[in-house]
Amino acid sequence: MTVELIVHAPIDGWICSLDEVPDAAFAGRMVGEGLALDPTGMTVRAPFDGVVSSLARTGHAISVRADAGPEVLIHLGLETVALNGAGFTAHVAEGARVMTGDPLLTMDLEVVAASAKSLISPILLVSPGEVRLSPLNRLVEAGEPIMSVRAATPAASTPGDGAGALARTVRAP
Repeated sequence: MTVELIVHAPIDGWICSLDEVPDAAFAGRMVGEGLALDPTGMTVRAPFDGVVSSLARTGHAISVRADAGPEVLIHLGLETVALNGAGFTAHVAEGARVMTGDPLLTMDLEVVAASAKSLISPILLVSPGEVRLSPLNRLVEAGEPIMSVRAATPAASTPGDGAGALARTVRAP
């Protein structure tokens, strides 16, 4: 049985399609499927119950993995890795268990906006699965449902067929 996971807005802002992100990797869904959020708030919150699976050293990106398997990346702004942490404060560490709405990061919008290409922030499913988006092109507050995801169902394999023998995880900053 596949469980649908509701992803809540991690920060106040305007949600829109990834097509509106001025970055080819995100707009082309090379990193994952999802949506983008142009933030108006400063506190980034857990989008669902889970574990912080990765936290960029610079604080510009964080991933949360749900117990049911789906992993969602919150990438704050574009070309923000170049800020080397300026404008970002982490409130959690990798491996921390979080509940929906727990503070993860704080983003100083003025500092980030002054140096980043854009504040628009992709929110992506980065594990295999399906995404169903809520209506886009609207203001949301942190905690509002913005999409739902389902983990991919693993294919059955037989011993010796090599299925599932190798796995590779790729994460982009």
